[in-house]
Amino acid sequence: MKEKPGQSKIYAKAYHILRYVADIIRPLPMDLRIEGHTDDYLASKIKFADWDLSVARSVSVLKFFTQ
Repeated sequence: MKEKPGQSKIYAKAYHILRYVADIIRPLPMDLRIEGHTDDYLASKIKFADWDLSVARSVSVLKFFTQ
């Protein structure tokens, strides 16, 4: 299935990068701040407002890191 813009689901091709980052930061004693960003696809066709999409993307990455 082709990934579409305006979605909060993590692209399959990004998993290996996120795993790499998770392995690096896991042993570090720090607080982590995850931020999401929107894309230029935002239009009336998608289900998210600007900041909703940003938050949804952040939560997707947070869930990935906590699993």
